[in-house]
Order: sequence, then structure tokens, then C-alpha cells
Amino acid sequence: MKLSCQEHLVPGTTLKSKLQWLEENQFDGMELWAFDLKSRIVEIKEAFSQYKAVHISALCGGYDGNLVDPSSEVRNTAVLGVKKLIRLAAEIGAPGIILVPSFGTSQSLGVLELPHLLQVNEVKAFAETLFELSEEAEEHRVNLFLEPINRYESFCFNQVREAAEVCDMVHSPNLSLLLDTFHMNIEEDSMSETLIKYDSLIGYIHLADSNRLVPGLGHIDFPELLRTLQMVGYDGFLSLECFIRNSQELIEARDFIRSCIPNQTVVPAKC
Repeated sequence: MKLSCQEHLVPGTTLKSKLQWLEENQFDGMELWAFDLKSRIVEIKEAFSQYKAVHISALCGGYDGNLVDPSSEVRNTAVLGVKKLIRLAAEIGAPGIILVPSFGTSQSLGVLELPHLLQVNEVKAFAETLFELSEEAEEHRVNLFLEPINRYESFCFNQVREAAEVCDMVHSPNLSLLLDTFHMNIEEDSMSETLIKYDSLIGYIHLADSNRLVPGLGHIDFPELLRTLQMVGYDGFLSLECFIRNSQELIEARDFIRSCIPNQTVVPAKC
């Protein structure tokens, strides 16, 4: 497994300085913020060609609209934005882009009543959208990482089983699941059992603890979770998507994560 970090969390004022920090501190990847990506193509290519030990793990954000919005206009905006991102990802050598079905909570915020129960027609409609996007992704050899997020941040597709169902319907080699430990901690009965059940669909992992701080500062059992990922043969990126109070927490999280993975070398933290 390879350790990545979202771009905005990394100390530094330029992309090169951020990549230098990641390389010096033995991170394997950077998850790029994808808004205004087109204007940064030259900068990205030059920076990653200089710091070859760090790779783009994925593109995050970068498109407007919602893929499951009731409005066809809003959905089309999202689809066009994702297709543009797919082409840009191919241009800069990014292996995949992150898709969130929808941003925006339900009126109940998942507290006063149960979350929205997906209807068959809604699942089929989303599958059709993902099929269209997967065709584009396959053409450009880019992966799509579908991320279920919790009921307080999205009104649908909150649980892994719901996202897995639609992935199975599309059945594209370029479509897989992004599993986020923060969201799973809210929505899943057992994180480890979910990882085992849907192991063949896992394409990317976001790491944050139960309080959305770095792993080790909340109550998620990361030793068990990471052992489970290793057991099912996951060898992709583990990307930090969390709140940090200082850059030293990234170093501490790196050491903690690697200490939880059997046969992983733990390097001493830099001061």
C-alpha cells in the first residue's frame, strides 16, 4: 500500500515545494485539487517530472453540479465537467478521478428520520450516467473512484453497499469504489466486514479518524482496518483526507499508519 496526501494539506507555497516535502518525508503520492486544473497543466508536468518519487494518486474535485441531481441541467453540468477532467487526467498522467454522487444534505440531516431510501429508478438512472462516464474513462485509460459519503453531507448513496450495487450494474474495469474511513465510521455496521465483502471493488482509500483528524487521534481501529486491507490484497493508495493543526501531524500519521501494516518499515519522524 502506498501513502498519499491531499495537496492542500502539504506544507509549501508552490507545487514543487509541496512535492519536495512529500519526497523528503517519504510519502508516495499527492492527491491533486482539480479545480482550475487546465491552467496548471504545465506546472504539474514540470513539478512531477522533477520529483519522480511522488506520484499523482488521484484528482479530487474539479467539476460543478451533482451527478444524481433531480435537475437534468445540473446533472449534465456534472457529466460534462467529469468528462473534461477525464481528458485532463490522461494528459497529466493521473490514474483516476474521484466522483461523489451528490453533495447536499437532506432536510432531516439524517437525524429526524431515516436517510433517503433509494428507488430502483434512481439507481438505474445513476448507473446510466456512470456507464456514459465509464466509456469515456476507458477510452482515455483513466479510473473513476466512486465515493459514498455520509448522510450528513449527501442525501443518497451513503453506504458502501449502495455504491457497490451501481458499480456492479455498470460493470466497467475503470469504475471502482473509494472507501473513506470517516464516512464508513458513520454509515457501516462493521468497517472490516465491509472491506472484506466488497474487496474486489476497492480502488482507492481515504484516511481520516472518527473526528476527521489524522489517523490515531480518534477512535477508529486502524490496526484492524489496515490489516484487513492487507489481507484482502489491497495495494493501492491510502490518501490522507482530514483536518490537520500542523504539518507535524502528517509525519505522526505516516508513522502510525505504517506501524499498523505488517511488514511495513516505520521510518523515524523528521523534526
